[in-house]
Formats: sequence, structure tokens, C-alpha cells
Amino acid sequence: MEFFFQPKGVAVVGASANPVKGGHFILSNLVRGYRGAVFPVNPAYEEILDLKCYPSVLEVPDPVDLAIIFVPAAAVPAVLRACAQRGIKGVMIESGGFAESGDQGRQLQQSIIEIHHETGIRIWGPNCMGLVDAVLFHTFVSGDEPGANVTHLVEMARKAGKPLFGWVMGSRDDAHQFQQHARELGLPVFGELHRAVECMAAVLLR
Repeated sequence: MEFFFQPKGVAVVGASANPVKGGHFILSNLVRGYRGAVFPVNPAYEEILDLKCYPSVLEVPDPVDLAIIFVPAAAVPAVLRACAQRGIKGVMIESGGFAESGDQGRQLQQSIIEIHHETGIRIWGPNCMGLVDAVLFHTFVSGDEPGANVTHLVEMARKAGKPLFGWVMGSRDDAHQFQQHARELGLPVFGELHRAVECMAAVLLR
């Protein structure tokens, strides 16, 4: 599971040059804090934020062991299979439109579960906000809603004396608040799993 917390390289599938898009927030957060290799993936661009942009995750060079997926839900299964084919160990699916959206979304969610069982690729999400590392300043989140807050799971972890992981709700604009709050709680790493089709909180708390 180390590739979720300290990946050697991250592909952002659905990266965007549009500053109001979630794919841009994710990429800009990575560029600001993450020290590993970052690979935008979107066939519509040749370059985003001075980084070479790749038309497919299959063309991303090494090192890459984590992909953040932010594409329409219907496209996620194909992207997930491509990530597995590329040898990427884990994905964070920040796209929405799965079980929370109705029958079609539930079918899509079942598809990604089946891909996990077929390929072994580890899945964080879908429809999640990602992860914030208050020590290494990794910020793998999207969204643009103010008013971040640490949920009850963070507080429960702190009280239990296991301040390793917790769920959060928030956005890129609140990353520094996340980090400050984490330091105050003694919580170095926290993220939001939301639907958690495969990587459950109990696994990440080990």
C-alpha cells in the first residue's frame, strides 16, 4: 500500500489546462507539493503546467506506480484496465457517478470491482477526495468547496492513540488547513475513501 502514500511517480488521467476543472486542481496540487514524477494524461493537450502531457496512460514513462483518475465515470473502466496493463499498482478514482448516482452507476462500480479481481490493481475510491500528507505535503485532492473539516474518524483515530489515517472533506484551497489541523492532532496522513470499493479504512489503518 506504500504506493498510495509515497508513490515514486503519479499519472493524472484527466488532467486539464482549464483552471476551473478538477483535473487542473489535482495536477496543480501535485506540482506544488509532491516531489516525485508527475505525468499529466489527456489526449487534448501536449503540455500542461510546463509538464509533457501524454495521450494515454500506456505511454507514461517510468517511474509511475500510482494513477489519479478524474474522467467521466463511463470512461473509468477502460482507464483502469489501461493502468493495470501499464503495471501501475494503485489508482485513486476521484470521478463521481457510481453507486451514488443510480443503477447505471452501480453497474459501473461493479465493473471496476471486477477489474480489481481480474488484475489485482488496488483501488482507492471511487468518488473520493484523495489524500493529504501533512508531513511530506503531498496533496492528491480535487474540488473547490471552502470550509474543510476533519471528520469523526480522524478524531476517533486520535483518541484511540492510532493517529495514522482519517477521512477528510475539503478542497485544494484548504490544503494548508488540512496540514495544520493534522499536525495539531498528530495525524501525519489523511484522506477520503468515500465509496471504498476495495481499499477499506480498516486496511489502511494497519
